[in-house]
Amino acid sequence: MKRNIIVIGHVDHGKTTFVKALDRLLSGVSKYPFGTEAESYNAEYKIGENEYFVFDYAGHADYVENLGKMEEWAAILVCAATDGPMPETRKHIELCRERGIDRIAVFFSKCDMVEDDELIDLIEWDIDELLEEYDYPSDCPKLRASAEKALDWGREEDKKEFFRFLGEIHRME
Repeated sequence: MKRNIIVIGHVDHGKTTFVKALDRLLSGVSKYPFGTEAESYNAEYKIGENEYFVFDYAGHADYVENLGKMEEWAAILVCAATDGPMPETRKHIELCRERGIDRIAVFFSKCDMVEDDELIDLIEWDIDELLEEYDYPSDCPKLRASAEKALDWGREEDKKEFFRFLGEIHRME
């Protein structure tokens, strides 16, 4: 079964870096430059019998209205721990609900740039409130990491956490 996953979030929150890290982790996966941003990436990978197409969605406000033009199975919301939710974050969640996307996971990026874990807790709480406001479960799959550092994959525990996150997305129903 082919499953389309869109990677959404505010501009410069780390969507493209997340997809590049995913691509590197899964090594040998095809990547295709696509869309209006020169650095956008798409990736394909398999878990069991399921094939996944991960689409790096433009975060600019001008492009959020195009959300839902393909049959999305799930969305990964990228939110920078340095900024927290922004207006486009809310708009992406709202559009996911309007378009009938039932599965959302959250990747908190740039966590290595925040010294106080309590600040990340507050940002996660803000995201949980937004998700609940649009009838999404706040206990969805979540990962706190640094996609930029994940590009190096120097630490085995980082790889395990990324695979755990992907496995949780795979099991969403």
